[in-house]
Amino acid sequence: MDCTFDSYRKKTLSNLALGYDKVQEEGKTFWRKTGFFSKNDGTPSGGTYSTVDDLLKFSEAFRSDLLISSESKELLMSAKPKLSSMNYGYGFWIENSRIFGRVVGNGGTAPGVSANFRIFLDKGYTMIILSNYSEKSFLLQEKSGTC
Repeated sequence: MDCTFDSYRKKTLSNLALGYDKVQEEGKTFWRKTGFFSKNDGTPSGGTYSTVDDLLKFSEAFRSDLLISSESKELLMSAKPKLSSMNYGYGFWIENSRIFGRVVGNGGTAPGVSANFRIFLDKGYTMIILSNYSEKSFLLQEKSGTC
C-alpha cells in the first residue's frame, strides 16, 4: 500500500476545483484561472486543502474535547501577545464579540483560493467558507458580522 503524500494527493484531488483571481487588463476586468495548485499542495499559508465536511468534523471534535484536553484547548485559545500584536493564540485568531461571544478560527487567501473557518464557542456553531476565488471568503465573513 502506497501511503506517500503524493499518492494520497492523487486520490483526494481528483475533483479539486480550479482557483480564479480577478485580473484587469486593457480596461477589462475578468476572472482568470490561477493554476495555484502544484506539487506543493497541502502546505501551510494558503496551500492547505480540506473539505467542509472534514473541517466540521474537526470543529465538533475540538469542541467536545476529543482531540485535546480542556486545559490544552484553553492554552491554544488564549492570546499570545509576545508572539503577535494581534489577538492570536497558537494557531487560532481569538475574538470576543458582544454578539457572538468567544469565537476562534483561522483563514487565509492566496491567488485563486480563500478560506475562513470560525468556531463560535458560546453559540455552538461553526462557520466554514471555502472559495476558489481570491479573497471572496472574507467578503462573506464580513456579512456575518465577525472579524
